[in-house]
Amino acid sequence: MHCPACRQTLHENVPACSNCGFDLAATVRVLGAAPQLEFPLTDFTGALDPAIKHNVTEALLEMMRKFPQLRFAAVIGHVDARIPLAAHAFWLFNLGGLSMQQESGNQCRLVLLELDMANSRAACMIGYGLEPFIPQDALDCIANAAILDLSRGNIEAAILAALKAAQTEFTTASQSTSRAFGLPDAEQTAAAGNENAAFAY
Repeated sequence: MHCPACRQTLHENVPACSNCGFDLAATVRVLGAAPQLEFPLTDFTGALDPAIKHNVTEALLEMMRKFPQLRFAAVIGHVDARIPLAAHAFWLFNLGGLSMQQESGNQCRLVLLELDMANSRAACMIGYGLEPFIPQDALDCIANAAILDLSRGNIEAAILAALKAAQTEFTTASQSTSRAFGLPDAEQTAAAGNENAAFAY
């Protein structure tokens, strides 16, 4: 994993970043108690009308049908520009109530997209269960896919663009992983009649 504050490479079991000292406790001291999030979509801005909120929710649920071992969630808010968005997403990811106790550690396969409307920023964070398979470059690609529409104030398009990028990145990861272990890849799985289960292992 990478430190959410300074991006230094970290082992998941280290208590704090050796480069900048970042840890979850420090984040809580700065940000306080995290709000409890709604799954799969939390809109702190109130900017989404019911129809758009429905469309975005359906898009997140559709991703879970395509990748049945993963859970996808999105948060829309306004974040202080002085706070690294990855650190803010880390705070929400760990304390926002999106993961159940049995999904901790390498059982956590949550994918969280956070959009900062105030500063046109996006961050994508994944659980430890996905970190061996999904490189940081892929997460950056997913987050960056949202930026153009986010800067235009189009939240729905921003999330849909990020999810489209996520589908590409996770499908690639699924195919690479299955080939490494001698398993049928997504194309072979689809040919066998399960075309939506691109991450079915």
